[in-house]
Amino acid sequence: MEGAINRHAGAVSVLTNHLQNKIIHDATAKWFQPLAMDRMTEALKANTTGIDVVYGHNDPMADGAYLAAKE
Repeated sequence: MEGAINRHAGAVSVLTNHLQNKIIHDATAKWFQPLAMDRMTEALKANTTGIDVVYGHNDPMADGAYLAAKE
């Protein structure tokens, strides 16, 4: 669990402090593709202005986000 917390903190730090991005949606998918698909669908519905970057902590979550966006 500590590794996941550190990975999240590091990603947020880089994305917001170094790349001047704004996080508009932060979701938990518990490392599973189907949950990531659901969370990405929610993010897309909630953010009608668009999403430029999606970060997933692992390949299954990134793939789930991709599949949801593709639909």
